[in-house]
Parts: sequence; structure tokens; C-alpha cells
Amino acid sequence: MRHIWLVAVLLAASVCGCITITVHSKVDRSGKLADYNMTITVPNLSGKAFNETNQTVGKNLEWVKKAGGEVTEKTYVTNSTITLITDIRNLDLSKLNNSSKFRIRIKKEGNYLIYRDYTFAGNSTKNKMSSQMASLIEVNYYLEMPGKIVDSNADKVKGSKAEWHFSGKRVIYAKCELPKSPGFGALEALVVIAVLALGLRRRV
Repeated sequence: MRHIWLVAVLLAASVCGCITITVHSKVDRSGKLADYNMTITVPNLSGKAFNETNQTVGKNLEWVKKAGGEVTEKTYVTNSTITLITDIRNLDLSKLNNSSKFRIRIKKEGNYLIYRDYTFAGNSTKNKMSSQMASLIEVNYYLEMPGKIVDSNADKVKGSKAEWHFSGKRVIYAKCELPKSPGFGALEALVVIAVLALGLRRRV
């Protein structure tokens, strides 16, 4: 029911051209989606405010829990705006079998991690957005990867973080180099040798 209501709100708000979507996505070094927060803000065409916050999870997101993740949904309504917040955490995408329900793909290739989000691509899947509606939506997308980003189509990249700001259709893409695990370096080896030598001297 909430999903139908959300679609109705988006369609009505698209007439005004005042839809803003903000995404904060964070990936850990194992390739798991540590946090994915999507906030949709649309004008409140009714002008009525509600004092209650909906924190129940709709049936369209129950698959997140089945895949081992955590999800919360909240709705805030003021006299001027309606804000819909969906937060997904600790989601192992490998358990989804490339399900079309969630259009993020994270792939490990050697020492690199590749991230793609097709949510705003508008391709031929059931969830595609029309070109007209997509052009009326302002998207601000923020991504944090576990290592330095070496390739992407982002508008701004700084270290392990990237940003996209656009209206219309777009695939979010970024590739990062995975940080190497801490190894046994030369300094550590010298310290061990010194400790062993000191221990042997005391025994003698």
C-alpha cells in the first residue's frame, strides 16, 4: 500500500518539477553494502501536516531482510514538504542473485572493487523511469568506497569519495583500489629479532 502511495506522490509532484533525491551509499572492503540511505523530498500538494512518523517496512522491501540486511523506512510530512527516507544496512548483494528488485551491483576484480547503481539508468526493466519524469528529478548522489577511487563517471572525486549531481538518466559507476592488508614489514621483523636476541642473551 505504501509503495502505491509513494508512486502516486511522485507522479503528482513531477507535475511541479520539484522532486529531490539524495543518496548516501557506503561500501566496505568485503564488497558488502554497509549503508544505503535514500531520501526523497517532494512538495506537499495538500498543504496538510501529519504528526506521526511511519517506521514500518513495506512488503516491497521485505526481501532486504531475507538477504540478511537491515532496513527502515520513515515518512515526515510538513505543511510544505513530504520526506520519504529508506535506509538499508549490511546488505550482502551476492545473496540477491542479481535480483532486479535492487539495482546496485558490486563486483570484485583482482585488487579492485567496482560499483554500479542502475536505479537512475531508466533501462528496459519494470522499474524504468520515463525520460520526461527523470528530467524533473534532481539527484544528489554521494558514494564512499573502501579505497582510493581510480576510475568513475562522477562529477567530483576525492580519495575514496565521489559525488554525482544530475537530472535525467544516468548510471552511477566507480572503481576503487582495495587497501592492502597490513603485512609483516621490515621494521616489525627487526623488532622481533631484537627481542629474540635479548632473550637469548639473558639465558646465557
